[in-house]
This record gives sequence, structure tokens and C-alpha cells, in this order.
Amino acid sequence: MSKRLSIVDDINGRVTLVIALVALVLVGLNHQFTLREARSQVDDRADETIVAITEAFRLPFWDHNLSNAMEIATAFSTNDWVSYVRVHDADGRPVAGVGSHSDAAVFREAQINYGARKVGQVTVGLTLSPLQK
Repeated sequence: MSKRLSIVDDINGRVTLVIALVALVLVGLNHQFTLREARSQVDDRADETIVAITEAFRLPFWDHNLSNAMEIATAFSTNDWVSYVRVHDADGRPVAGVGSHSDAAVFREAQINYGARKVGQVTVGLTLSPLQK
């Protein structure tokens, strides 16, 4: 009789192990899918943000009145996604900057052009914290 219980216990143990492994694989796959979707969402948001911020800086660079550059950078940094903004003139000199590079997970850079002429450069960094919430 003890052999029968031993065989049943052995089968139960193996079935439990297989179920646990399958569950672990499914949880891992779900996690990978979720991360891929989140990264895609952040990438899309970064693309939209760099276009918007480049357009916002076009006018100040066009009329050479960069006195409000910090205000524009600060306004963009109030967005939950934006954790870093740096703006440079055509010669690479810093014009405005807000936030910390280390807080950002996704970066985009773009030239600020007036016609065909490069008048500046902007870098924006987005954080993953809205997704983590």
C-alpha cells in the first residue's frame, strides 16, 4: 500500500512541477509583452513631444529673442512624461535646461531649423514613471 501512495505522491509532485513551470513561462511572456507595449507607448510619446518642443522653440530662435527659452523648457517639463529638456543654439552653446539626465529613460534629439538653416538643437528625455503608476 505504501508503494501506491508513493507513486501517487510522485505523480502529484511531477504534475505540480509542470504546472508551476508552465505558469512561470506564461508570467514571463506576459511581462515581456507588457514591457514591449509600454516601451512602444513611451516611444510614441517621445516622438510627439520632440515635434511639439521643436515647434515651440522655432519662433524664439527665429527672432533671436531667447529670453523666454527657460520658460518654454520649464513649461514642457511640467508634463508627467518629460523629465529632461536641454536646448542649445546653432553653435552648441546651452540656452535652457531643466531636469536631470539620469531621470529619463527615453531620449529624442532634433534640430531647430529656420528654413534650411539650423538655428538650434533640442534634447528631450522622458521618464517611465507614468507607466509605473
